[in-house]
Amino acid sequence: MGRGTDSVDEEIRAQLAIVAAQARELSNTLGTSSVSEFDSESHLVWAYTQLRGQALTLLADSPVAKLLPSDLYPNPTYRTVARLDMVAMAGQLATALDTLLLYEPGRLDQLEREKETLQAKLGEAETRAVTILDDELRDRCVDLLLRPGKADTVVRDACVVLEDRLRKVAGLPKGVLGVDLVDQALGQKTGVLVFSEMPAEQQGVHQLYRGVIGFFKNPPSHRLIEDYNLTRARQIVGLVDLLLSLLREAKKRKSP
Repeated sequence: MGRGTDSVDEEIRAQLAIVAAQARELSNTLGTSSVSEFDSESHLVWAYTQLRGQALTLLADSPVAKLLPSDLYPNPTYRTVARLDMVAMAGQLATALDTLLLYEPGRLDQLEREKETLQAKLGEAETRAVTILDDELRDRCVDLLLRPGKADTVVRDACVVLEDRLRKVAGLPKGVLGVDLVDQALGQKTGVLVFSEMPAEQQGVHQLYRGVIGFFKNPPSHRLIEDYNLTRARQIVGLVDLLLSLLREAKKRKSP
């Protein structure tokens, strides 16, 4: 079988078998690593990228190439990847190539469905590993974390929960939004809520909440970001969970 068809010739098949074995070994190595996240300079990230590149080159225009996992860095602004994601991608690469070596014409659609099922199960496992203490945040965000392509939506919803909670705790009207809400609620001199009598600490908490609303909430609130990094989304949900918890410690500013 030649390139560009549903099959692969014996020379290419032998090379793909080597890549599959190396990808499986890489997945096992990643699975035993104690590191939770890798950056683009990691030799393990480089190894995965090389193996995926070799597989794509060998498959050329074969329709089976679409079974391979995606690039680790679809968005150039994200330069880290979670270990669990790398384990899954290396394992998926090995499985896709193993399946190709046993390929039977007419099974491509079935293999694509199996790939989607595996990705969904991975998402469920990773989401279960995220502990969300706040009930409202958990109710609104867990399901979204399980849905492909909804990472930007979960960030937006998590930040809206934070914004709404801050407004209620501070007792501010519904028309006060975004960073203006944070300023009125937590401003160092006139904010409704006080976390600390130390000016530097009050300023720090003000900037912390302001940064989350300004930097994380604004982009997905104004546009769809289809390639939003899921690992980053889980981290932001965890940060919002912390900020919601901290709000229980805030006190109303005493009238002068």
